[in-house]
Amino acid sequence: MILRFYVFAFLIFVFACDTASNIKSPNKNYFIKYFGGDGDQRAVDLIVNTDGTFYILGNSRTSTDSIQKVYLAHANAQGEVIKQITFGTVEMEARDFILTADGKIAVVANVDVKSANVDVLLYRFTPDLAPLDNITLYAGASNSFSEYANGITELSNGDFIMEGYQNRPGDPNPYQELHIKIYNQGSLVMAGQGQGWQQ
Repeated sequence: MILRFYVFAFLIFVFACDTASNIKSPNKNYFIKYFGGDGDQRAVDLIVNTDGTFYILGNSRTSTDSIQKVYLAHANAQGEVIKQITFGTVEMEARDFILTADGKIAVVANVDVKSANVDVLLYRFTPDLAPLDNITLYAGASNSFSEYANGITELSNGDFIMEGYQNRPGDPNPYQELHIKIYNQGSLVMAGQGQGWQQ
């Protein structure tokens, strides 16, 4: 009788315990992952694909005295990095990115942000983060002011609008809203800009 009790108690204990066969793996439901390499990385935006993979846009600085580069990563649904890249040869500031209707990635970043003349860079990549093309965006023919990106929007015809603002030193209202249209004709062509209300 005592033996039966111990066998019964043991079986209850075994079947009551959580095992790999009756508990879903937590990395299939949620996870905490850290992305980037040596130095400091700061995320700016995240895009989730229909296949469960996702892209991360951010900024990366390998040391306190190094330039800041744009950081772009592609990860699978479990947060494992498929590929990650950084780009930029001057101080950069990633601002926004989108997946385009034709399956590309469009990134806007402020370029040379520690200089007196900041411009915006629109850069396109393939889904596996291979660079395609880029264009520098600025207002006016002489490029004498600083332009800053806030976001990028794709139009229904495949063209783009960069939304941001412009700094015009010496102007009583130096910060003005700025919109720049970019034609997508296989390659990128800056069409023109418009200024809205003053900020």
